[in-house]
Amino acid sequence: MKIIKLLVVYILLLSSFQTFALKDPERFKPFHITTADVSTPENREKVIKLTTNKDTQANPIITFAIVDGLDSKKFTLVGDKLTFEATDFEARKNATYHVKIRSTFSIPPIWALT
Repeated sequence: MKIIKLLVVYILLLSSFQTFALKDPERFKPFHITTADVSTPENREKVIKLTTNKDTQANPIITFAIVDGLDSKKFTLVGDKLTFEATDFEARKNATYHVKIRSTFSIPPIWALT
């Protein structure tokens, strides 16, 4: 369990320290993609489900985008499904393809003022 100390400042300019214990320190780890490297047979399309280290039960908004790069044209992305197009691996010496994915994480507001 991780302990965080917060300085609380009151309107009357009085201050005190409050200690909070976080029950779930995993929630505060940096956001990142957790999908492992994959392999696929030659001349076959491969669909890869992208995953992250954040829990989707809290209704976060997670988006993915392909970053331009050498092999980015070999991939398409719809939602969290990354597709590698069917490719003849003998067309080039190195049959390893790389794609950079940018991901964003946000939590929708619980309330809004109108």
